Amino acid sequence: MAGSNSSFLDKVLGRIERLDTQGLHTVVERLARERSFLETLFNAIEDGVLVVDEGGHVLYFNDAATRLLGLLPDTTEGQPIGRILPQVDWSAVAKVDRAGGPGVVRHEFEVRYPQARFVRLYIAPLDGEKAGSSGMALILHDATEARQKTFEAIESERVQALTLLAASVAHEIGNPLNALHIHMQLIERELRKMKDGHTKQAKPKGLLGRKRAIPPEGFDLSDNVERLETFVGVAKGEIARLDYIITQFLQAIRPTEPKFKPGSLNEVVNATLELLGPELDNRGIQVETNLLKQLPQGPIDAGQIKQVLVNLIKNAMQAMTRGGTLILQTGRAKEGVWVSVGDNGMGIPSDKVNKIFEPFFTTKEKGTGLGLMIVQRIVRDHGGRIELESHFEDDYESYSMVKATVLIVDDEKPTREGLRAALEDRFDVYVAEDASAAMRLLEEEHFDVLLTDLRLPQEDGMKLIARAKSLPKPPVCILMTAYGSEEVAVEAMKRGADDYIAKGRMQIDELELRIARALRQQNLEAENVSLRQQLDHKYKLEHIIGEAPVMKEILETVRQVAPSKATVLILGESGTGKELIAKAIHQLSTRARGPLVTVHCAALPTNLLESELFGHEKGAFTGAHERRIGRFEQAQGGTLFLDEIGEIDATIQVKLLRFLGERTFERVGSNKTLTADVRLVAATNRDLHQMVKEGKFREDLYFRLTVVPITLPPLRERSEDVPLLANAFLREFAKENEKRVAEIKPDAMLALTRHTWPGNVRELRTAIEHGVVLCRGESISVRDLPATVRAGAEGNTKTKPVLDDNVTVKEAEKDAILRALKEADGNRSEAAKNLGISRRTLHRKLHHYHLEGF
Repeated sequence: MAGSNSSFLDKVLGRIERLDTQGLHTVVERLARERSFLETLFNAIEDGVLVVDEGGHVLYFNDAATRLLGLLPDTTEGQPIGRILPQVDWSAVAKVDRAGGPGVVRHEFEVRYPQARFVRLYIAPLDGEKAGSSGMALILHDATEARQKTFEAIESERVQALTLLAASVAHEIGNPLNALHIHMQLIERELRKMKDGHTKQAKPKGLLGRKRAIPPEGFDLSDNVERLETFVGVAKGEIARLDYIITQFLQAIRPTEPKFKPGSLNEVVNATLELLGPELDNRGIQVETNLLKQLPQGPIDAGQIKQVLVNLIKNAMQAMTRGGTLILQTGRAKEGVWVSVGDNGMGIPSDKVNKIFEPFFTTKEKGTGLGLMIVQRIVRDHGGRIELESHFEDDYESYSMVKATVLIVDDEKPTREGLRAALEDRFDVYVAEDASAAMRLLEEEHFDVLLTDLRLPQEDGMKLIARAKSLPKPPVCILMTAYGSEEVAVEAMKRGADDYIAKGRMQIDELELRIARALRQQNLEAENVSLRQQLDHKYKLEHIIGEAPVMKEILETVRQVAPSKATVLILGESGTGKELIAKAIHQLSTRARGPLVTVHCAALPTNLLESELFGHEKGAFTGAHERRIGRFEQAQGGTLFLDEIGEIDATIQVKLLRFLGERTFERVGSNKTLTADVRLVAATNRDLHQMVKEGKFREDLYFRLTVVPITLPPLRERSEDVPLLANAFLREFAKENEKRVAEIKPDAMLALTRHTWPGNVRELRTAIEHGVVLCRGESISVRDLPATVRAGAEGNTKTKPVLDDNVTVKEAEKDAILRALKEADGNRSEAAKNLGISRRTLHRKLHHYHLEGF
């Protein structure tokens, strides 16, 4: 059989060969041929086949099964079938009645890996007497195409039925709908005349020129104009909704043939965002784009693709009822381009995902169920496909589907109730007439927004804001006042107000927008705190290990400088971790979603380095057979890390200086000026200041690069970090080499702390890997370390301690320091030299072990 399935027959044949004393060799060869024939036949079956024993473990499987399910042959045999096919309800399979025959069970499920496929599974029990063993035979049929054709046939039938329905609807409803729309406009015109006082009181006429009855005495028509305008607005809104439904029907049954022209997908995305920008802002939705710069153009119908994007983005907006993030990306595919629309909304339940493109199916309260069907058709007409990925969160509703809570505090009832009526459609609104009542509510439950008047009885709005901001979960605070002035605004912000709005000029739309923006800002700040915590954990400021004071100071500098736009120069000897610091700066910055592009300047000659950084045009020099995009363009929106920048020559220095000053550059062989939004981080092990004095490095470039310099100390100056680093590397390489090495013995650790580490952290890492590989037990001893490290430990006999296995590393280190000081008659410089550490490090260790008096 396939792969490891032949192991059983191999064992049988092996036993027969050992017994072959009377010409059984012929039988063995015949069985081998039979096995080969059966294996070939088994693997020729297009459907996947699995044979399972009575205990539910896989006995045999063919190649088709491994391909369809993404199985690894070497790890499949003997595995429980429930682990391989968790989608199947095996408890139901176990109830199959075997007494009356084979009793085939049919089951259907989806496979996501190695690619999305729909599988039809047939399960039949094996008769123990006939088959030689009890168990089950599983046949897996790839029914993806058949299922798709079925759906297409159903869709075709539905569309045909829809065509007849829509044609009738368009005729029966379209004309009267148009008449209603016209008459609503006439009513609006008459209402405007009444409002402006242009109508004649003598012989008023009706809307269509007919005589109109004079209102009865005491009835003031002008008082009701605004109410009538509201009613008309509602009616027009419903007419527009009916018109939209009719339009959807007509688009569904009479799709317009695409008019293909060369076009840019990125331009369509940007045009769509410009169209929907005001609505996105009003809903407080943040938009993130990651559009591939060099996206090839192709034949598209820009109008139809825009229709697709509008539909998808509006669906995303409806999934994010409380702000959120919309993400649009474009990229290059094997045979074209792609665009994705993502959101952090609640997702779609798994039982509805497969129905989302079906006609008339909708998850929205007022949807027609035709929008996504039209989207799918347009995409297919462009020779593409649309895919949906949804991560549904059952508890999302508790956060995102609940309206933000707003507490309105105003002692004027008309204002208070008017604001409640204006905001309650979008927010969950509470009201209070004074500061005392407001504080009682704020202490009883959490509010997202506090909207308070400045002038309140007993206590003004500023004091209320100050008290609200002292709560464990303070709300967004917006101050309202009719006494607006610059001084009041400044004072309000000092007291903790998040925004300020004048009541006299207040527009409801503006107020809603300000509340939405304040909530979005609050959410972003919370996300930033969470992201910082996650990144701190991921990168240690985590993977950057160090407890020495100098390292703690460096890590704090990294945290401070990362969110800024400042250029950073990282200085230090080779192997001190400059690239790791550069990565941490990028990941902790606002550019973390963009690329981090690294260039090792010393690895390339000048002519190639210039092309590498800035790119070149076709024919710019010998061998330039096509245009090349440089690293500055590749790093657009992200960070460019130039390692070993001290090695670049004067020509590159000039171009780099210009970029840092103007953010512009040209490709080699081109006069066209380009720009790039790139943050620059550089590193070197050279003394650039000395190079400036020697005329080898431009002084103006040096000052541009050293906006924020970070100098990494050599490992010999922070030897207290050696045990931390060594143990971290021990865990890494023990796992990588699958060895149970759990510790470093005290004699080995002492040797590590006394070594001068000319190669710094990189050398230490190599030494620990050496020790793990050569270690014979579960602990690294001094004999397992590289000869250079052992030589350093053994060469200084003055301070060589006699260690007991029970002595801790700290005790051994403290003992070594005391011995060194004693042998040096208290001369700290000589003791530090004998220990192989700097005098500064010795001072820190004396303070750490409370030995300053020695």
